[in-house]
Amino acid sequence: MALCTMHSTEAESVFLRPLSLARHPYFSSGITMFSSRDDDGTVIQLQESVREFVAARSWEQYHDSKNLAMAIASEAGELCSALRWTSLEQLGAAERDPIARERLSHEIGDIGILLFALCNRLGLEFASVIRSKLVVNDSNYPAAISRGHAERPKD
Repeated sequence: MALCTMHSTEAESVFLRPLSLARHPYFSSGITMFSSRDDDGTVIQLQESVREFVAARSWEQYHDSKNLAMAIASEAGELCSALRWTSLEQLGAAERDPIARERLSHEIGDIGILLFALCNRLGLEFASVIRSKLVVNDSNYPAAISRGHAERPKD
């Protein structure tokens, strides 16, 4: 996969953008959630941008839920491939390397675009899907019990 070049100041503006945080009232653990708005617009606007991108290319005919799910899995595999065989000792340096970060950001972007496209296909609002799943996860993984443990708490 060829990577486009990006000057370090451009890379820093992409990766070091300040995030807006807001408390969400629906979480019993008081989890902090990111705002759905940043410098690039709302999540809804991003989802609409993906819809427009797909429509401009007449790709709706190829974007059935099965193909989109398979494409997400393929792109997730490419994301994993970018980190494969990286030791834990090397991982921190790889995460700070501008070229590696650019490759990771491209793969994450591909996955995000496909997730938006799948939501569009299914008539779902991406932000609502995430919020709903966070409520379920908050119930399944209460912070008081789950903090510091990777496995799901026993019922």
